This record gives sequence, structure tokens and C-alpha cells, in this order.
Amino acid sequence: MTIGQAKQIVRFLLDGALYNQYEEKLAVYLDLGQKRIACTTAFLERETEVEVNAPIEYDLETLERFYRLRRVEGGKWQKLSPTRLRLQGGRYRILYNIYPQTITPHTDDGTELEISPTAQIALPYFVASQVTMAEHDLRYYQIYADQFASVLESAAAAEGTGKMHVVTGGEI
Repeated sequence: MTIGQAKQIVRFLLDGALYNQYEEKLAVYLDLGQKRIACTTAFLERETEVEVNAPIEYDLETLERFYRLRRVEGGKWQKLSPTRLRLQGGRYRILYNIYPQTITPHTDDGTELEISPTAQIALPYFVASQVTMAEHDLRYYQIYADQFASVLESAAAAEGTGKMHVVTGGEI
């Protein structure tokens, strides 16, 4: 699902006047929701391949939006801290989780969401609940919040069936 598709669902859930009133704030709600969903379900996984000729200390925080190391394959290595490895030499495949991208008012509507596909449908309900809560209409807030929680619960249960991988490459 793209950001634009999520906005269209939010537009469908809210009345036109309310949507238009909060349109400039949707990016903040989309960003908060995407990050909350990522924390509740599974962070996306990326991998990178690294080749080293001599022992080095590898700083995982240099990887774009690094969140957590999943595993290292190949060569002899040692984990020095949650964000540092000692690589002895050879070719390594490093798998790690990433934080979702930050959604701003300038983020293109064609940008894909960076949360699990099974949880993406929860995001418009989160946004709609935040807008209606800001309007102090607790009836609609409760409806959308319940839908958000229900979809997210189902998505979290389904997460064990597969993961999304993005592959990048690099050499040190």
C-alpha cells in the first residue's frame, strides 16, 4: 500500500469536511501509525553483503535506519555490542531490522509503506481514530480504534508466515 492509497481510505472513512480540515496533519498521523505498527508487528528486514580483507570493527549504525541485528552469515565474527561487530576477514551477509522511513508532508504519495503488508490496512484506521479523537467525537474514535486494534492483532498473529527482505550491497 502506498501513502496515497492509505490517504484515500482515510478520506473514505472520514467525512469530506473533516478530512480537508486535517489533511495537512495526515503525514504526522501516518508516521506515528507506521512506527507504532512496526513496533507491534515485525520490523522490516534488510540484508547487506560485506567483504573485508583484514580484521575490522564494523559499526552497524552506519547501515541506513538500522534498528537491530538479526544474524550474520559467513566468515569468523564476534559481536562486541548491539551495534558493533568484529569481522575477521572474508565475505559476510548481515541481516538486520530497520526503522520505517519518516513520513513528512513532503513525502510522495506514491511511496510504499514500510510495515508488513498484513498490517498495512490497520494504518488508515489509526489515522481516522486520531483525527476523530482530536475532534472529540469519541463514537467514531472508538469504532476506528477498535478496527485498528483488531487488524493489528490479526497481523501480529500472521507475522510468523513470512518476512519482507530488502537487499543492499557494499564493500569495505
